[in-house]
Amino acid sequence: MHSRHYSDQVSDDTLAFLRTYLPSATGLGSSPTGAGAPPGPVGYLEGRATFGPLRPVEIAGVPPPTPTPETCTARGLIISDAASGAEVAKVGLDADCTFRVALPPGAYRVLLKPSGMDRSQDLPRDVQLVDGQTVRLDISIDKGIR
Repeated sequence: MHSRHYSDQVSDDTLAFLRTYLPSATGLGSSPTGAGAPPGPVGYLEGRATFGPLRPVEIAGVPPPTPTPETCTARGLIISDAASGAEVAKVGLDADCTFRVALPPGAYRVLLKPSGMDRSQDLPRDVQLVDGQTVRLDISIDKGIR
């Protein structure tokens, strides 16, 4: 019963974990093969997130640092019905900063899940999913580090 004291802090991360590793149980999981897709026709939304800046000063000629798996998995997307605005799914980023989700064909709005000072000029974005097709949506996330 001790979890009641912090359940609000971990519920989104718990759901993201379940959707990633038990997609058939939730029907909306992130899965490289599309396993756990909802019954009937499906379209796929997939992409990669890039992050920047990851440190206050970028040094000319020195490649920027690579995000850690934790940097990726702490972020996610909210997918809502484009017409009604009703939330359809929360999708966590995988450790390699990628995502893939199977949804029924339709019009959706993709938003960045709130996380600290993060923001993205790429989102919100409206997407149209078609049965059997994959829509690619790569996003850049600004962590607000200056």
